[in-house]
Amino acid sequence: MTVICVGSTVRKDTIRKFLEAQKSPAYRFVKKKSFAEQLFEVTREEGIGDIAAHTGRLIRNTDWGKDLYLQIKIEDPKH
Repeated sequence: MTVICVGSTVRKDTIRKFLEAQKSPAYRFVKKKSFAEQLFEVTREEGIGDIAAHTGRLIRNTDWGKDLYLQIKIEDPKH
């Protein structure tokens, strides 16, 4: 399991709901880290590679995610 931090000042609820609906890999919302940052546990899948980059591609491939400024990084699991 990997913990990632997704930072965005807009559409936070949309991002959370979208990621939680993903099945492969599966995302589980953990908590808000700050106003703009949310932590998710991600069940790693073989062949995904960089999970932060994969998450960014997932979000950007939506109609509402194309123009978002996102910061996505792998987080220390102790969060």
